[in-house]
Amino acid sequence: MLQYTRLGFPHIPASCPSISADRMSLCDIRNYLKDLIPESTIQTAILSIRERWLNNPHKVEPLTEIRKILDSIRSIPRSEWRLICMNTFVQVLGQPEIFATFLDMIRDSSQRQGTQEQALSEASRKSSKHAVYGWCGQTRLILSSTEHNSSVVTAEHGVQELLGKTPVSAWSLSMHIWQPNPNAKGFLCGHRTLQNIITEPPHSHPFDFASVVVIGKIHQSIYTQHRSELLVDKKKIEFQKGRYDGIILEHVHGVWPPHAYSEKSSVSTLEDRVELNAGDSYFMSCNTIHDVQIDASVAQLQPAITLFLRSESFVKPHVYMSSSMADFHISHPNLKNQGYPLLESDWNQKLELVANYIRGKTTALNLSNIVKYDNEYAFFHI
Repeated sequence: MLQYTRLGFPHIPASCPSISADRMSLCDIRNYLKDLIPESTIQTAILSIRERWLNNPHKVEPLTEIRKILDSIRSIPRSEWRLICMNTFVQVLGQPEIFATFLDMIRDSSQRQGTQEQALSEASRKSSKHAVYGWCGQTRLILSSTEHNSSVVTAEHGVQELLGKTPVSAWSLSMHIWQPNPNAKGFLCGHRTLQNIITEPPHSHPFDFASVVVIGKIHQSIYTQHRSELLVDKKKIEFQKGRYDGIILEHVHGVWPPHAYSEKSSVSTLEDRVELNAGDSYFMSCNTIHDVQIDASVAQLQPAITLFLRSESFVKPHVYMSSSMADFHISHPNLKNQGYPLLESDWNQKLELVANYIRGKTTALNLSNIVKYDNEYAFFHI
């Protein structure tokens, strides 16, 4: 039986230093990051790893070196400098040829028996989220070190228990392939004025993150948990017409059941369907409510792919889902356990096909025969 209580609003803890992105619209963040000068040390290091690996792979430990860069960013307190470094990391590594080579590096490192490189590749090979969301490609690529340091934001009470086994102090880099699995069925919700659009339920994250569109195009909308008015820097924000106008949603903590608490809520649209194209990067603070929207007819063969760098986790995530999805969660409390790692051969083939697609060697990508998913659940609204 769910306990009904107020879950509050997505928020940034008072102990967190403020950064510019906390107060920006998604459009402004996208444009701001386009003009940022990359952090030269990170940029040079990533380019050097790729060049040396292409010249002689056996003389380079690419995952060890990439992880060191990731750990160096993790050691920076939440600040404008951390934002710049996170953006540089995804912008440089997310350039198509560099990213395709990085996927080659991961595959190569997985064959180095008994080495640190092989151990680091296991974070990707043993990833179990390939299909459980209903998409073909939620794939972790590399995990940071996990020890606590003075720069890591301390998690609020209950966050570790909600999120599971990965330490809240860890950072990770993931690849999101926005291709719905053909067996996955979403849940009807909201005003569906456009054909073939599927979207995640509005949600916030337990961490800050930076992301870049490597290939393709996505749209995102930004929401606020319903309020009669919203003030930012003492200026009243006008709400836009959006998908969930007048829709009552089920507000819960966390993506996966069982949910300890639930309440009825609604969201108002701050930005509707902001377009993000290949090369666009963006940053989202942990208090941002957003979704990702894709055209299913395009994604069947030409999915968008994004590179996603998340910080440590420190707050509980909020999700605003259809009542039918919430009911499904109640009747399937072990839903998260449907996730499973791919066979090593399938994982290897998946990364190879993605690299070829990103490089333009193939004009289409269809992972349904590799990322097999027999269940119909999907974490999206249709």
